[in-house]
Parts: sequence; structure tokens; C-alpha cells
Amino acid sequence: MVMNIGGRIKQLREAKGLKQTDVYTTIGLSSSYYSEIEDGKKNCTIETLKRICESLHMSLSDFFKDEIEEINNPPLDIEKAEILKNSKVSTEELKQALKIIEALKDK
Repeated sequence: MVMNIGGRIKQLREAKGLKQTDVYTTIGLSSSYYSEIEDGKKNCTIETLKRICESLHMSLSDFFKDEIEEINNPPLDIEKAEILKNSKVSTEELKQALKIIEALKDK
């Protein structure tokens, strides 16, 4: 899994109702460089990312929170694959069990 840093910055900025100028002027970046970061055309240093996060009033750990959550709690499809890989029951039995799990999960 590769995180789209620029896309995440843009998502968070827009969620806070901020414009690009609100961020790049606060931290002293050029408009073109900041725009290229959000567009995924340029990478930024961890220090620059930290400054961007500060301008969005969040910590680096908050920035990566969703990614960490996904790593710690993988989607059910990954769990299904592991169950299938390590199972000694038939594929049909597993399919039935997974349907039950999905039904319970939706309640």
C-alpha cells in the first residue's frame, strides 16, 4: 500500500475549508511547489510535511492516522484471503461461513 501524500494533504485542506494559498503562504512555500505536492508531481521532506500539518492544525500522527488504522485493521478481503490460505475446510464451507460473517457485520 502506497499512500498518496499530496492527495491526503488536499483532502484534509479542503475538509477544513482552506485554500491552497492559506497553507503555502503560512509556511513559506511557493504556490507552484505546493500545488505540485498536492498534485503528486513533487515530493516533500518530512519537515515540510510537518509544517503543512501544522498549518492544517494537526500532528503528523493525525495525518497518518487512517493509514495506520488500515494497517492495524486490514479490510475483510485480506482477512478472507488469509482464512482461505490457511484453512483445512472446503472452499464452499468457507464461502458459507464468510456470508454469515458478512451478514453479522452489517447488523
